[in-house]
Amino acid sequence: MFDIYSPNQGKWAIQTEDHYMTVTTEGRKALNAEGCHFRQWLNWEELKSHTQGKQTISIYPWGSKAQWLCLDIDTGCESYADMTAIVSHMRDLGLNDILVSFSGSKGYHVEIFSEYPLSYRQINALGERLVEPRWEKYKAGKIEIRPTATMGIKLPLGINRKSEARCNILDKDLKPYTYEYEEWVHFLEIKRVPIQTIQSILDRPIMPTVHIMPVELTTGPTLAVVPIIPIAETQGVQAVQIESIYTQGLTKTNTRHMWAFQIALWARDIQHWSREQAENALTDWTLRSLKFISSESEAMADIESILKSVYDSGRYRLSNELKWTQAEVDLVRKVQIQASLQGARSNAPGRVLYALITLVKYYRSNPMYASIRSICSNTGLSKESVIKWLKWLIDMDYIQIVTGSYSSRKASTYYISNIDFGGDIPLLSYEDLQNH
Repeated sequence: MFDIYSPNQGKWAIQTEDHYMTVTTEGRKALNAEGCHFRQWLNWEELKSHTQGKQTISIYPWGSKAQWLCLDIDTGCESYADMTAIVSHMRDLGLNDILVSFSGSKGYHVEIFSEYPLSYRQINALGERLVEPRWEKYKAGKIEIRPTATMGIKLPLGINRKSEARCNILDKDLKPYTYEYEEWVHFLEIKRVPIQTIQSILDRPIMPTVHIMPVELTTGPTLAVVPIIPIAETQGVQAVQIESIYTQGLTKTNTRHMWAFQIALWARDIQHWSREQAENALTDWTLRSLKFISSESEAMADIESILKSVYDSGRYRLSNELKWTQAEVDLVRKVQIQASLQGARSNAPGRVLYALITLVKYYRSNPMYASIRSICSNTGLSKESVIKWLKWLIDMDYIQIVTGSYSSRKASTYYISNIDFGGDIPLLSYEDLQNH
């Protein structure tokens, strides 16, 4: 078991009748009612005790990667049928070394083992391609992909302490073995899946059977779930830009939230996708853009709040182009000239004001709520530079701060006088303003 699972020997858990009791070498508080502390490495004796039915062990991976993937199928009386459908699909994908075991309750564990460690993101992406025949049940939470950052997996060939049933390994026909030694032979014959096979599965687009069609893009594999409507010229340059960012993924850091919001608007107003379709599209786009995202968990959590803002509120609309008045263009130029005369060596002052006016127009709100992070995303400037020039703009009375603080990590409310939500000058970037 050590060889095939490569578990974290410094953190594991013991199952009791109603909870799991965490065991670590660091003496962290265990997750049991007594709040006991344990310092114990997972060793051969502990595993032997598990297979003899004396205790039941759950394991975790080392760090943020694992060499196994488990589909925890718990769909009640339909568990066996769902398990056989998923295993059949996995075999069609070229996976032959599959370990299937009874969970000891009503469900099943379907496991494969990788030649090389996989990140949690890769494990989740691979698992989603394996559960396609039962996609709706996966989305409903009845099928889980493990391990995750917080969830491990109960080892097979032990006793489920809740039901007192043994977690038997099934044969290649997905039937119970007659003798225990046959289970061990099967277990020892399991081989790791070559990384080439895993990569070929990851390269496939997800095709869930939930009335959602896949998209094939020239930029590589995608989880995008509905066909893209070609953008007509009359729909504006902004829509074309959003489609480009959606199909290609992010191209630089500190722009994720801004583009995710615009993709949601584009999905609703241009593509006319349902909320569920937009959620799948944003999830796909986020996974394809992880190279430029600092926190995957934060990005995934933001999807729901973005969709709520876009789909549950009629406040935000996707304008074909942001239109400026000549007075607003002149104001930004004036700010840049004045800052230059006072020693500014870059166009940062103008960029900060340009970003604030753009946000006012985009959200159609003045005063406008913005964080340092969002201003950084819209300018490409560092946090220090944004704070410096926000203070300068406030001191020079070009903008007013209504609530909060320009140097706070939390969002603040800014007011800019004489800003019109309309206009007749289309601007998509600070460079457009300079060239106008």
